[in-house]
Amino acid sequence: MAGSTFDSSTNTYRLDPGTQDFFLVDEHGQGLAHVTGNALDNLITGNDADNILDGLEGADTLRGGLGNDTCYVDQSDDAVIEADGEGSLDLIIAYASYALPDYVEILELRGMEPLDGTGNNQANDIIGNNSDNVLDGLDGDDRLFASAGHDTLRGGAGADSLWGGDGDDTFILDEDDAVVENLNGGTDRVIASFSYTLGDHLENLRLTGSLSLTGRGNGLDNELVGALGNDTLEGLDGHDTLDGGAGADSMAGGEGDDLYRVDDVGDLVVEIDGQGQDRVETLVSYSLSAFVEDLFASGSAAIHLTGNALANRIQGNVAANILDGGAGADSLAGGAGNDTYLVDAADVITEHAGEGIDTVLAGFSYALGEHLENLTATGSDAIRLTGNGLANTLVGNKASNTLQGLAGNDRLDGGAGNDVLNGSTGADAMYGGSGNDVFYVDNARDRVYEYTKGGTDTVYTAVSFTMSATAEIEKLTATGKSSVSLTGNKYANTITGNTGNNKIHGGLGNDVLKGGSGKDAFVFDTKPNTKANRDKIADFSVKDDAIWLENKVFTKLGKSGSEKKPAQLKKDFFTVGSKAKDKNDYLVYDNKKGVLYYDADGSGKGKAVEIATLSKNLKMTHKDFFII
Repeated sequence: MAGSTFDSSTNTYRLDPGTQDFFLVDEHGQGLAHVTGNALDNLITGNDADNILDGLEGADTLRGGLGNDTCYVDQSDDAVIEADGEGSLDLIIAYASYALPDYVEILELRGMEPLDGTGNNQANDIIGNNSDNVLDGLDGDDRLFASAGHDTLRGGAGADSLWGGDGDDTFILDEDDAVVENLNGGTDRVIASFSYTLGDHLENLRLTGSLSLTGRGNGLDNELVGALGNDTLEGLDGHDTLDGGAGADSMAGGEGDDLYRVDDVGDLVVEIDGQGQDRVETLVSYSLSAFVEDLFASGSAAIHLTGNALANRIQGNVAANILDGGAGADSLAGGAGNDTYLVDAADVITEHAGEGIDTVLAGFSYALGEHLENLTATGSDAIRLTGNGLANTLVGNKASNTLQGLAGNDRLDGGAGNDVLNGSTGADAMYGGSGNDVFYVDNARDRVYEYTKGGTDTVYTAVSFTMSATAEIEKLTATGKSSVSLTGNKYANTITGNTGNNKIHGGLGNDVLKGGSGKDAFVFDTKPNTKANRDKIADFSVKDDAIWLENKVFTKLGKSGSEKKPAQLKKDFFTVGSKAKDKNDYLVYDNKKGVLYYDADGSGKGKAVEIATLSKNLKMTHKDFFII
């Protein structure tokens, strides 16, 4: 034939470079003819036989005619034309993404590139290549065959058969479709808008749409994902992952170590005893149902995580979470954020540096672990709260608690009850609340706060200490052997020294002062008042102790002297007896009554004011007094 080369041994025609169109007619033979084009945009028309048409380069048009023809296309612009009744098994072999034209039944993708293959309204066979394909059957009862790539198969309308290959394939189904997978055929996923049960060798299922659907797994490790409705997911055997999606979903993993993803407070997780180590990952506040071991917060919302009777592992997210292990020996880890832990005695908390300011709520005696800042007593039992090396806040309940801060600048709040508060090292702030509270001070910067009518309270201090002006503290006692300065306030204080050489300032109020052993100085630097500011020195020793008087208050005693360098009282300014005897007897010790007076006129004409009471019949002289 002119314009072509004919090979009679193979019945093959090859178009010459200048020939564009080629038509097979009956005189060219009734058997199979193979026609190959060239680089032009060829029009090749077959005859009534089973032809093989290959346009090669160019945007070719291939007309197979009668017979079951095979057409090769190498680009999506190639056109294959078949008419109704012109063969029942026409095949297109495509090296480019291609959609079957009408009346062509079979599409086979070839080459190594990822390609798409699309059917028509007939019953098609679509075969993928070894790369990643998207195969879409459209209408008709189609058969789609994946190969070695990670393929997506969509049957479209009709009762389709979808065959998976060696890769990780995705099957998009309607209700009449069937899926066939082989063993070791990759990790495959089914997408369905209706209730579905995974067949053999299929791993994952995703439900779509707004209906309430049921998705069931098989014996493999399945991932089941619900749709927008209130779905039911059943994992059966295997280590399954169940995600209900939107809606209040019911999820049952079955045997194996299952993972549940929760995003609705109405989601229900169902497990049976002995069915593996299971975990819930939740975006919302959630309480574990029975037989689920682990609960993890996902997302970034501040949520409440609650365990069950098992030994749970509960983990927060970056927000401020509340973790409550419930019964059992639980492991709690809040992560970043200012987290709150509700614990029982067997729980273990894990926190790391820089993960927020965290609080533990405990109804039993508890000691803070590393990187935990705050501890609050719950319930009504009398318990002990112990801090750590950080700046802790410890808060008691209404019972009689013992709070110990350890290192750090701590805040201790006893609440109601007869509490014991010990900040230990650090500059601590201690609040007694109601009840008869006891405070231990070991740092000059410690502060003790008490409220009016807050019980009979005692401060034990190892360092010099001055009561807060508004703290209604009844007792202040020095501990240890170091010489300290103890200062009261406007309330009636009992101040007791230790074995050192102490300075004791009663301040305002009717105080009881006890120096203890040692050479103590009792300091009077507030205006005396018989009713409201008259102190008692309970253990004054003439041999060892002294009384220091502020010259700004007791002005007749002279201007010399200071607390750093006290000045000896002039001999003429002191007398023993019931009253002053001459014009400069400003200090009078009534040895029969054991009362020390200040007589501002020094002569007894005006009424003397009681400074303090002491023991009777002391051998006091002017040497027992110093001016500051």
